[in-house]
Amino acid sequence: MIGLMFALGSVAGFLTLGFLADTAGRKPTIWFYYLGALVVSLCYFLLVRDRNALLATAAANGFFSRGQFAWMTIYLPELFPTHVRGTAMSLVFDTSRSIAGLGPLLAGWLVTLFGGIGNAAAVMSLIYIVGLIVTPFAGAETRGKPLPA
Repeated sequence: MIGLMFALGSVAGFLTLGFLADTAGRKPTIWFYYLGALVVSLCYFLLVRDRNALLATAAANGFFSRGQFAWMTIYLPELFPTHVRGTAMSLVFDTSRSIAGLGPLLAGWLVTLFGGIGNAAAVMSLIYIVGLIVTPFAGAETRGKPLPA
């Protein structure tokens, strides 16, 4: 049931991100999703103990943490000119996956170090702070602008 709620929240997050990106702008929307993912992940892994609250928090966690991946297909094509667009997007997608691949390698060590899977997952959630810091400086705001030639 938790997985289903996470998946439903993810779909809602994907759909909502597109609308928010068009109304509020790409960078503010991305920043909002990173902030939401940070707050909800910390609550999910450290505070929630009630079953119903866990289901609701799982949906919110899916909304923000997985829903944020829709920005790559919205924002990245708008940053790069046509002749390098595919290569640049692949580089961003694959670099992020390569870095994220370290998570499972570190997970066992973090669980031991921080005394449980919830604490380790909460510590790993702090990666969203990097996104919050970098987003204002990474790339131009592209809302309402044509694709670069």
